[in-house]
Amino acid sequence: MKVSLMTTFVAGSVAAAAGVASAAIEPFTGYSGNLWGNNGGSASGSIAWTSAWGDTGFGNSPDIASGSLGTVNTVTSSDPYASKTLGYLEATRSFTPQSNTVVYVSSLVQIGSFASADNFGGIGLFEGGTEKFLVGQRYQATQWGATTSNLTDGGGQDSATSIVSDTTALLTVKIDQVNNQLTMWVNPDFAQTEGANTPAFIQTWSDGNDDIDQIRLRGGNFNAGSAVWRFDNIEVSGSTPFVPEPASLAMLGLGGLAMLRRRK
Repeated sequence: MKVSLMTTFVAGSVAAAAGVASAAIEPFTGYSGNLWGNNGGSASGSIAWTSAWGDTGFGNSPDIASGSLGTVNTVTSSDPYASKTLGYLEATRSFTPQSNTVVYVSSLVQIGSFASADNFGGIGLFEGGTEKFLVGQRYQATQWGATTSNLTDGGGQDSATSIVSDTTALLTVKIDQVNNQLTMWVNPDFAQTEGANTPAFIQTWSDGNDDIDQIRLRGGNFNAGSAVWRFDNIEVSGSTPFVPEPASLAMLGLGGLAMLRRRK
């Protein structure tokens, strides 16, 4: 019985450390037609969706498309996904405000008919109407990257991974609001530890005004074009999506053992 209790405790602790304890998740499951007004997805712990999907103007929301964006390492796209041909895309959904903490945000993202001229888009993270981060394609960039407001160097940064038409990327960022750092991974493997996944880059910003409470699916093309932005499996989490580091597992086991001993 003691072994069973210990196993249960450690398994539950590992699950919490692996990113299931606190997260707002959006796989677009059960949606059809236009994304606007849909209010599905799931949430657990201290992070929840606090609104339905909206947008910033008529025609800015994506449509729901049947099919899958495929699999990147351990993350498999669900059917359906969100899709919009540019012009302009800006769909919004609010979540529990995050301040002075660490937040992980990930999504499967794909661009069809990609052309870099005057394009931008991806996952925008806002506080109300103020954009704090953009994760995806920086303006006119040809690699996946991110832009952070109030960067110490005054700009954003690109990864070494090129954006390829109709090729899905798993974009993941860790926003450390305590130390003012954004860490970005392109196509990480969540089945490995965070330390085993080499970041694409780490950005540092100059102040602590980095609160976020809204996600926006963004895309723009200021010249005529036919780029198609596609999104699936969005997650805003207060816990790492990577498996725990070995030291963390050991501490969980010792903590569980100590708890059991105190109960004797």
